[in-house]
Amino acid sequence: PKFSEAAWSELRKRLGYVNLFPFFQPESSFYTLDLSVPEQKRVLHLLIRLGNAESPGGGNFKGARIDKNPGSTLNFEPFTAGIPLSWDSYEAIPSVGIVELTYLCSMDDVKLRVRRRLAASVGGWSHLPEDPPEIQKMLQWWSVLDDVPQEAVRVLVFLVTYFRSLGEAFAACDTNKDKKLNHKEFVKNLMAVGCLMGPRLPAASAGA
Repeated sequence: PKFSEAAWSELRKRLGYVNLFPFFQPESSFYTLDLSVPEQKRVLHLLIRLGNAESPGGGNFKGARIDKNPGSTLNFEPFTAGIPLSWDSYEAIPSVGIVELTYLCSMDDVKLRVRRRLAASVGGWSHLPEDPPEIQKMLQWWSVLDDVPQEAVRVLVFLVTYFRSLGEAFAACDTNKDKKLNHKEFVKNLMAVGCLMGPRLPAASAGA
């Protein structure tokens, strides 16, 4: 079963934030990091270095916020101008405060070579191949529906309910038959075939 966020937090405390850092698939990882703890500060720096490489400008940090002077009651405020650029240097990150954020990255922006370099230099995974295709062969990407936006789940349910295969669904959306789909074409044609328009008979049952 999937660990709860509280369980992951406890595991990080017991086994180490760096030891459990998901170097090759940090997507959807939520962190609460105490900057007064050197290892947790190191993890924030690791996330910043990764984010700057994959999406300069902080686009991969979602819900990032900080409590600059934590006490008995937490008082978070968002990074309105983004995480400071100076924090790309570990020494520039303050040693007081609590930071919360989630890391999200489009698969189009993933840089396996950068992730491998960080895994080796920070995590000690020094015997991994350096060539991205070789790294890719070693990876098993995973996800759980809890981490997927509800809108995406609805689209997936529609596709598997009303089409015999994803190939058939693709063909229904590929109206110009160029064997390619951009975002605009996908959304327009998906709606044209009935997605988000309410229940109807599955294609396999139509005309029965």
